[in-house]
Amino acid sequence: MKAIRLKFRGEEFLIPATQAFEIGAQVEDIVTLGEIASWGAKVPFFKVARCFGAMLRFAGCKATDAEVFQDMMDSIAKFGRANKGGAADVMDVPALAAVSALTSCLMGGAPLTEEAEETPEKPSAS
Repeated sequence: MKAIRLKFRGEEFLIPATQAFEIGAQVEDIVTLGEIASWGAKVPFFKVARCFGAMLRFAGCKATDAEVFQDMMDSIAKFGRANKGGAADVMDVPALAAVSALTSCLMGGAPLTEEAEETPEKPSAS
Protein backbone atom coordinates (compact mmCIF):
# COMPACT_ATOMS: atom_id res chain seq x y z
CA MET A 1 0.00 0.00 0.00
CA LYS A 2 1.06 3.55 -0.69
CA ALA A 3 0.71 6.59 1.52
CA ILE A 4 -2.24 8.85 0.72
CA ARG A 5 -1.24 12.38 -0.27
CA LEU A 6 -3.86 15.06 0.25
CA LYS A 7 -3.74 18.53 -1.28
CA PHE A 8 -5.79 21.34 0.17
CA ARG A 9 -5.42 25.05 -0.55
CA GLY A 10 -1.81 24.77 -1.68
CA GLU A 11 -0.66 22.55 1.19
CA GLU A 12 0.08 18.85 1.11
CA PHE A 13 -0.85 16.47 3.90
CA LEU A 14 0.11 12.82 4.25
CA ILE A 15 -1.65 9.78 5.66
CA PRO A 16 0.85 6.91 5.91
CA ALA A 17 -0.32 3.62 4.44
CA THR A 18 0.00 2.11 7.92
CA GLN A 19 -2.82 4.42 9.08
CA ALA A 20 -5.14 3.91 6.09
CA PHE A 21 -7.24 1.36 7.97
CA GLU A 22 -7.86 3.80 10.83
CA ILE A 23 -8.97 6.66 8.57
CA GLY A 24 -10.94 4.19 6.45
CA ALA A 25 -12.99 3.32 9.53
CA GLN A 26 -13.70 7.01 10.13
CA VAL A 27 -14.71 7.54 6.50
CA GLU A 28 -17.02 4.52 6.64
CA ASP A 29 -18.89 6.26 9.47
CA ILE A 30 -19.85 8.76 6.75
CA VAL A 31 -20.21 6.48 3.72
CA THR A 32 -19.26 2.86 3.08
CA LEU A 33 -16.51 1.91 0.66
CA GLY A 34 -19.10 -0.04 -1.35
CA GLU A 35 -21.15 3.14 -1.76
CA ILE A 36 -18.06 5.06 -2.87
CA ALA A 37 -17.32 2.41 -5.47
CA SER A 38 -20.89 2.66 -6.82
CA TRP A 39 -21.05 6.44 -7.21
CA GLY A 40 -20.00 6.64 -10.84
CA ALA A 41 -21.10 10.01 -12.19
CA LYS A 42 -23.61 10.59 -9.36
CA VAL A 43 -21.20 11.95 -6.77
CA PRO A 44 -22.79 13.14 -3.49
CA PHE A 45 -20.61 16.21 -3.00
CA PHE A 46 -21.58 16.89 0.62
CA LYS A 47 -20.55 13.34 1.58
CA VAL A 48 -17.29 13.71 -0.34
CA ALA A 49 -16.59 16.96 1.51
CA ARG A 50 -17.24 15.25 4.84
CA CYS A 51 -14.97 12.32 3.89
CA PHE A 52 -12.18 14.56 2.66
CA GLY A 53 -12.57 16.80 5.72
CA ALA A 54 -12.15 13.77 8.00
CA MET A 55 -9.08 12.69 6.01
CA LEU A 56 -7.54 16.17 6.17
CA ARG A 57 -8.11 16.52 9.90
CA PHE A 58 -6.65 13.03 10.43
CA ALA A 59 -3.55 14.24 8.58
CA GLY A 60 -3.28 17.38 10.73
CA CYS A 61 -5.17 20.02 8.73
CA LYS A 62 -7.60 22.35 10.54
CA ALA A 63 -10.19 22.61 7.71
CA THR A 64 -13.91 22.36 8.38
CA ASP A 65 -16.23 20.32 6.18
CA ALA A 66 -17.84 23.56 4.97
CA GLU A 67 -14.43 24.90 3.89
CA VAL A 68 -13.68 21.62 2.13
CA PHE A 69 -17.04 21.75 0.34
CA GLN A 70 -16.48 25.34 -0.83
CA ASP A 71 -12.96 24.50 -2.03
CA MET A 72 -14.33 21.47 -3.89
CA MET A 73 -17.03 23.55 -5.60
CA ASP A 74 -14.42 26.19 -6.54
CA SER A 75 -12.20 23.44 -8.01
CA ILE A 76 -15.06 22.02 -10.05
CA ALA A 77 -15.96 25.49 -11.38
CA LYS A 78 -12.31 26.21 -12.22
CA PHE A 79 -11.87 22.95 -14.11
CA GLY A 80 -15.20 23.47 -15.87
CA ARG A 81 -14.07 26.92 -17.05
CA ALA A 82 -10.74 25.46 -18.20
CA ASN A 83 -12.72 22.95 -20.27
CA LYS A 84 -14.84 25.78 -21.75
CA GLY A 85 -17.92 24.89 -19.74
CA GLY A 86 -17.47 21.14 -20.09
CA ALA A 87 -17.48 18.80 -17.15
CA ALA A 88 -14.36 18.63 -15.03
CA ASP A 89 -12.40 15.41 -14.85
CA VAL A 90 -13.40 14.35 -11.35
CA MET A 91 -9.88 13.16 -10.56
CA ASP A 92 -8.71 16.77 -11.05
CA VAL A 93 -10.74 17.70 -7.96
CA PRO A 94 -8.48 17.05 -4.93
CA ALA A 95 -11.28 15.84 -2.64
CA LEU A 96 -12.50 13.24 -5.14
CA ALA A 97 -8.95 12.12 -5.91
CA ALA A 98 -8.23 11.68 -2.19
CA VAL A 99 -11.35 9.61 -1.53
CA SER A 100 -10.47 7.51 -4.57
CA ALA A 101 -6.92 7.06 -3.24
CA LEU A 102 -8.26 5.93 0.14
CA THR A 103 -10.59 3.45 -1.53
CA SER A 104 -7.74 2.10 -3.67
CA CYS A 105 -5.46 1.83 -0.67
CA LEU A 106 -8.01 -0.04 1.44
CA MET A 107 -9.18 -2.24 -1.41
CA GLY A 108 -5.65 -3.08 -2.59
CA GLY A 109 -5.47 -6.79 -3.23
CA ALA A 110 -9.24 -7.23 -3.24
CA PRO A 111 -10.50 -8.94 -6.39
CA LEU A 112 -12.34 -6.78 -8.88
CA THR A 113 -15.90 -7.80 -9.66
CA GLU A 114 -15.13 -8.57 -13.31
CA GLU A 115 -12.17 -10.74 -12.34
CA ALA A 116 -14.24 -12.64 -9.81
CA GLU A 117 -16.89 -13.33 -12.46
CA GLU A 118 -14.28 -14.59 -14.92
CA THR A 119 -12.85 -17.13 -12.48
CA PRO A 120 -14.07 -20.56 -13.57
CA GLU A 121 -16.18 -22.40 -11.06
CA LYS A 122 -14.70 -25.46 -9.44
CA PRO A 123 -16.61 -28.67 -10.07
CA SER A 124 -18.72 -29.67 -7.11
CA ALA A 125 -17.52 -32.61 -5.06
CA SER A 126 -19.83 -35.58 -5.31
